Amino acid sequence: MSLDFDVGNVRIVPARKTGCRILRRICGSNLRLVKIDLPFEVSEKTTVIVKELPVVQCESCSVYLSEDLVFSRVEKLLSAMGRATELGIIRFAA
Repeated sequence: MSLDFDVGNVRIVPARKTGCRILRRICGSNLRLVKIDLPFEVSEKTTVIVKELPVVQCESCSVYLSEDLVFSRVEKLLSAMGRATELGIIRFAA
């Protein structure tokens, strides 16, 4: 996983075979690669849950970061959902 950290609040620590370990300077906790289920409110009447979304998440405060490439794929998935749908569930496939 590659992330853009130009904002200066994150630094990458040497990677292990299981993935990158990343340290947040803000709270000092480790971030780890995880897959989460995340709801998106597409409109007032439409909510879509994207399952198994790959993110890096703080072990301490649960803040998460997503790659631009991943999020652009999520946007495409959400735009394909019909507006008549009240609740949709989509599995994110890597």
